[in-house]
Amino acid sequence: MKRTLSVFGLILFSLVALAPPAFGVGVFIAGFAATSGGANPGMHRMSEATEIGGLIPGDHFNLAWNDDHDAVIEKIRQARANNPDEPVVLIGHSLGATAAVEMAFTLKRFDIDVDVLVQLESIAVVSSTNETTPGNVKHGFNLWSTFEDTLNGLSQVDGSRNIGIDGTNHADIDEPDDVGTSSDPDFEGKNAWGIIHCVLMDVLGGGG
Repeated sequence: MKRTLSVFGLILFSLVALAPPAFGVGVFIAGFAATSGGANPGMHRMSEATEIGGLIPGDHFNLAWNDDHDAVIEKIRQARANNPDEPVVLIGHSLGATAAVEMAFTLKRFDIDVDVLVQLESIAVVSSTNETTPGNVKHGFNLWSTFEDTLNGLSQVDGSRNIGIDGTNHADIDEPDDVGTSSDPDFEGKNAWGIIHCVLMDVLGGGG
């Protein structure tokens, strides 16, 4: 009996050891504050948080909106080549949201799907790229502050689910302790972090 269990254990260990690694990719793109001396920790915290980044298997990348994203695009191409079923998740705030959309359009040229694209208070400077969700995005979400302050993200993005969040603002919407809440029936009472958590749990089946 012990020998049987030992052999079984060896086989199980071998299967785990030889199993392909998780090649999912989570990309978190910060906005202008990341390049202007501000801390802008929201995107970095999402990447490291169990309730968001922890649901995305594989590699996580923290970028700024004006970084060169080509290296990450190549990583995603390699990941999908190794395992076509692993997820790609793009989340961006402010100018970083527009950068996330542009990255999704680039991936479309390589016939790579994006499982989840989240725009948080999406702002564009010289283009309207962020107003339309690329066709390779399976689940697109646009989260925006309903508070009319000096800076507001898009309230409508074609092809995405548009969810207004009350009681928040452009700067705070990407923070875990943000007091803003949504009145959307599916996400009532949740802030942006809570909504993203629910989306990832639903789409990714609870993580990898």
